Amino acid sequence: MFVISLALGGSLGAAWLICVRFEIAAVPNDQRPAFCPIRFRLPETAKWTQDGIRDPVLISEDGSSGEISFVGIPTRGGLYELSVYFEANPIPSEADEPNVLIPLPEADPPQPIEVGPLDGRLTVRHLGHMAVLTARAWADDGLSFRIDLVALPYDERAMKIMRDICCSIEYQDWWMPRPELWPAS
Repeated sequence: MFVISLALGGSLGAAWLICVRFEIAAVPNDQRPAFCPIRFRLPETAKWTQDGIRDPVLISEDGSSGEISFVGIPTRGGLYELSVYFEANPIPSEADEPNVLIPLPEADPPQPIEVGPLDGRLTVRHLGHMAVLTARAWADDGLSFRIDLVALPYDERAMKIMRDICCSIEYQDWWMPRPELWPAS
């Protein structure tokens, strides 16, 4: 358990250092990622930046799945790492496993949460003063969403941020350009 907390704390600490040391510019609170089926709002209770450790937006070549990542520094201290995932026609799974590289403790019993227009479920895994919150929802058309929030420290503000992000999700027009039209990387 200590090693798990230390590893997650180190990851969050590195993200904080990159944000503060290199003064990464804040992103707008209204997020409308290109080639993504949803838009959402980041709460104003934190300064949000793109994740400086990995690519902040990863969309599959066919546009059927993607991940958008942010780091948030709350105005009253702490640190949040947020990842929003979508996938069209995923392999059915009941797992609510967040995308982290270390084993996590068992989650608290799931609780209901609104994920935009969908009814979803929220699980929380406690790691000392930190927690990993995971919200999942599935649309009837086969689109699935997962929102992971790693919160240090875990308190009522982290739960409010998670609920605010989940409630702000809206569908937007979704398309992918032909590969030959993609911008050069």
